[in-house]
Amino acid sequence: MFRPVPITDQNPSFKEAVRLQHEAHFRSKSNAFTLEHSKAILEWLSSHKTNCVSVFCTDSFAQNHLDFEFPKKTYLVTDSMFKKLSRLETPQGLLAVFKKPSYPTELLKKAKKIMVLDRVQNPSNLGALIRSATAFYADAIVVLKGSADPFHPQALQAMAGCLNTPIFSLSLSECDDILGQKPWFYLDPKAKKVLGDTPFPDSFCVVFGSEGQGISDAIKQNPQCTGLKIAHSESVESLNVAVSGGIFWFEATKKR
Repeated sequence: MFRPVPITDQNPSFKEAVRLQHEAHFRSKSNAFTLEHSKAILEWLSSHKTNCVSVFCTDSFAQNHLDFEFPKKTYLVTDSMFKKLSRLETPQGLLAVFKKPSYPTELLKKAKKIMVLDRVQNPSNLGALIRSATAFYADAIVVLKGSADPFHPQALQAMAGCLNTPIFSLSLSECDDILGQKPWFYLDPKAKKVLGDTPFPDSFCVVFGSEGQGISDAIKQNPQCTGLKIAHSESVESLNVAVSGGIFWFEATKKR
């Protein structure tokens, strides 16, 4: 069984992992991301082993997980080194670097339940939206240009390991070319139709927009797009986009 190899903070792989944790430009350039959620790391080592670039763990994690099957290029780091890596208040002592997955466009074309994120700029909100969509069996997620990076550490933390649903990064025109004929839905407090009273087809897209401005006018003007409102107390002006997303998926997928 492979055991972690001790390294110093001058190790090139360690330096790269630190940059991936803190530099969006470097994540994009490297086409890689970091995972700290131990359950998600185990799942990805099982399903995306060839995407694994490196793994870092502390001595305490290694000692407490003697049956853990560490892949090659697993490095043992000190607690102080791991603090440089981790963005968590209470690190678990395990972090992995993976290459971002890529999926064929054909998979998106065949998907039935699709979530589109239009300029959602808060990584935590974006991650929470993806987590809700995954929980309610979305088939694919499209992140439009102008949105936060779905592989930002804060987004991944909010996902809590929910990385099973394929993620596509597209422009609005590319998205429209692929999904334009599907019925689209979006949430609008001024809409006439109520979410809870609306029947949903087997195949549809739902789009969530910017926290401040909502979805773009170009999407609203799509004749296939329907606005829906969530019935709630008039004392509350609006709901957080991540909360709205969870409510939508519950209503859209429950049996009527």
